[in-house]
Amino acid sequence: MLIEEEAVLADSLKDGANMVKEYHDICFNIGNCYYRMKNYEKAIEFFGKKFPGEEDKQKGQKYNNLGSCYAHLDQERLSLNYYT
Repeated sequence: MLIEEEAVLADSLKDGANMVKEYHDICFNIGNCYYRMKNYEKAIEFFGKKFPGEEDKQKGQKYNNLGSCYAHLDQERLSLNYYT
């Protein structure tokens, strides 16, 4: 019985990790939509969400997008923080 419960728990954890990844992707895509509509404040809101276990590539894309948003809002100093 304990082995079955462990298997169920492992599956639940795997499902939870997949849901976090999917939520991250959704937020990133929503941020991109707002960016393309030139609603940079809303884009920042979605690009700025933090997720556990983010890969470096994902972080790099988010930081680049955040830097671009702040540059469009004429906040160059803040923008540079995300580019470096």
